[in-house]
Amino acid sequence: MSSGGLVVLVIDDDAAHGRIVKRQLETYRHMVLLAASPKEAFRMLDDASLRHPQVIVLDVVLGRESGLVAIADLMARCMAPIVIMSGHFDEDMRQNALLLGAKAAVAKPLDVEALELLLRKLTI
Repeated sequence: MSSGGLVVLVIDDDAAHGRIVKRQLETYRHMVLLAASPKEAFRMLDDASLRHPQVIVLDVVLGRESGLVAIADLMARCMAPIVIMSGHFDEDMRQNALLLGAKAAVAKPLDVEALELLLRKLTI
């Protein structure tokens, strides 16, 4: 990771989308870890040899799993703020995510500049 960057964990079952988000965030000098499911993210967070993220970006729809359901388990393993992302963004989803402990919710396709500002704001 270059100086000034964050460690960001992106949890997205769409591998192509995950790689795009990774490349975009890396342009802001962040180190991006990718997980395709909450279970994979839990393994990463439980692995003491890996760097823990400073922020987590979590997709709502993860195949048959719900990112919303994973919020509590993620919070139990890591103090990083969670940002929910969804291609089906609406106010009810945002409110549910916030009630469950997420710090913010963003719509897909991501506005990477806006996401970068949000990540910085959440990690001050």
